[in-house]
Formats: sequence, C-alpha cells, structure tokens
Amino acid sequence: MHTACGNVEVTSDPIHVGLPYWVNYVEVSSNGLGGGTDILCNHDEDYDDYANTYTYTLNETPSYSLTLHATLYDAYGSYMLPSHTITSKTGTYSLPESMPVGYYGLDVWVSGGPCNEENDVAEWYEAWFEYANCDSYERLAIYPNPANTELTIGYPATAKAATSQKLMMPEFSVKLLDDKGRILKTSKTIKESENLVLPVADIPNGTYYLHIKQGRNLTRQQVVIYHE
Repeated sequence: MHTACGNVEVTSDPIHVGLPYWVNYVEVSSNGLGGGTDILCNHDEDYDDYANTYTYTLNETPSYSLTLHATLYDAYGSYMLPSHTITSKTGTYSLPESMPVGYYGLDVWVSGGPCNEENDVAEWYEAWFEYANCDSYERLAIYPNPANTELTIGYPATAKAATSQKLMMPEFSVKLLDDKGRILKTSKTIKESENLVLPVADIPNGTYYLHIKQGRNLTRQQVVIYHE
C-alpha cells in the first residue's frame, strides 16, 4: 500500500468470496411407497396420487434468493431435473414419476450469489437410492458376477421355500447388451419361478448389461464376464 510516508506491505489470511450457502443434506423419500426411505416405487396408474420426492437442507437460511439444481443419473445417462428458486433452508421437490428399476445417484446444489456470477456455485450433495418395483414381485438374483461360462438369473431359493410369501414370481425375459447397446443374447422363462441360465463362454471379457423384463417392470443390471 502506498502512503504519504512511504510504501507499507499489508498481509492477511485468505478471504473466501464464494457462495456462503451450500446443500448440507439431501433425503430421498418414498411417501409411503416402496420398502423404506431409500427404496422407491415407480410411479404408475396404480399410484397416481403419490410422488417420489427429495428434501434438501442448506447449511443455513439464505439472506437472498438462490437457485436449486438437481441431476438424476445412472450408468446409462443423466437427467437434469427442474430448477427452483429458493429462499428457505429446507424444501421438498418431486423426483421423476417414471424411471426404470435400478440404482440412481442424485446431485443437488445451489447457485446465484449477490454478484450473480455464473461460477458462483457451491459444492453439490450426492445421494444414492433405488427405484424398486411397485408390484409385489420377488426380486431376481443374478450370479455369479463376474461370470465365466454361464450366468444364472432366477428367484432365490429362500423365496421359493417360503410358503408364507405374498410375492409374485412371474415369467421373465432377459437381453444381454454390450456397452454400445448391441443385443448379444436373449432368452426367457416359460413358467413361473423358473431360473434361467445364459451361456456366456463365447462372450469376450468385459462389462455388459442385462435388461430383465419382469411383468410390467424393466430392471437393468451391470454384469462382468471374465474368462481366466
């Protein structure tokens, strides 16, 4: 600093000038559907009075309006959700009404400081959850994974043995796809509760994707094929 008495050097600790607010926590809720906080039902004609939601919580109540952003993604792509103008520390918004069964990540963050700069964005919060079947279908087991010569898709033996189970075990069909979306193998069961064995000895080592159609539901599962 230049003064009438000469130059003076002034030092200080680093000053943070970024957005002082950030998403501190995100909770995914099924609103009574599904099997728990992190297991959501798909939205369909039987449940059109309900919506799956996520609730954000900021580190503190903002003193000006912010924009809340959210992105939903899985192994196949990402889906930008509607943004919202927020002035509250916490709030709840809907997730998409219809998504394939599977595991998803949800990134939520805020932007829009007093300087209104595009890069005035705080770090996002990441939550993971699962879209499960709305119908009472027993979930299929896929094994072994990694697979060498064959891949088995079927209902767990414990489910078949449990006579008190109220879960359905319908026929299902499968498609094995590579990372370019090409269908390599297809097969289907011909009766309820039947297991399906998919030969994979002729498939090169790598990561592949099973598409399993079970009743009205489509499940996508990543599998690895490895030949020693």
